[in-house]
Amino acid sequence: MMCRRQNAGGAFHGAHFSGDVAFKGDSLTWFASSDWGERGFCGRCGSTLAWRMKASPDNPAVAIGLFDDFKTPIQSHIFVDEGPSYTIIPDNAPHKTGAEVLAEFEASQKQDEQ
Repeated sequence: MMCRRQNAGGAFHGAHFSGDVAFKGDSLTWFASSDWGERGFCGRCGSTLAWRMKASPDNPAVAIGLFDDFKTPIQSHIFVDEGPSYTIIPDNAPHKTGAEVLAEFEASQKQDEQ
């Protein structure tokens, strides 16, 4: 449901990068879309730019539509239980429910704290 709201109907295709991601300029705006997530968009034109967990603000998923030639294959389809009935999710990568994604995130946060 969150991705449909962010993109007005379709999935949000995002990429996590190892290392730091920096957005330049002053137009990036963050919107708290849930208790645990935020959507990043351009405050000037409204374009979708990123998504992040509030507990991990330095690790956003950057919208791959921003890149002219993005060739990295999709690693997983997430929040598949929240997709609309009109969407067919390809089988080219693992499917994860929202609960599975949040559980993995919480487990990684606990490991980082140790």
